Amino acid sequence: MIKILGAADIADVKDSDIRRFLLRRIDQLFSSATWDSATEGYLVVVEWDDDIQSDYQFVGERGLVSDTFDAVGIDDEAFGSPFEVISHHPLFAFYEAYLQCNDGMGISFIIPDTVVAKHADLRQLLSVLQVPCADACLEGSS
Repeated sequence: MIKILGAADIADVKDSDIRRFLLRRIDQLFSSATWDSATEGYLVVVEWDDDIQSDYQFVGERGLVSDTFDAVGIDDEAFGSPFEVISHHPLFAFYEAYLQCNDGMGISFIIPDTVVAKHADLRQLLSVLQVPCADACLEGSS
């Protein structure tokens, strides 16, 4: 897990497309204001070796595949995704899932397709609320 608490943390992201996306996202969100990750939230890049349940207990009991209504599982008709918005960026091969926390802070998770592919439950959860996302050209972004 790589927490992006400021622009300097982006250097830790190995994937160059995701790195460029994060630089653009930070610019979009905070170009006219100072970003305080402690009050406004932050971004998290999910990595290949992360345990999507135990490493992400701050999302819920079952980590990234938690349920807001304590349903038994994703197949339960009462299941509710913990994420407010989920989008897929197919050209750059990752999902972006936004979690609104109770304290008003938000966390945006960047989840590479390679991570999603190895977790059927995560893939199913991310497809529940997915909205189409037109990929913008990242050329010219550093």
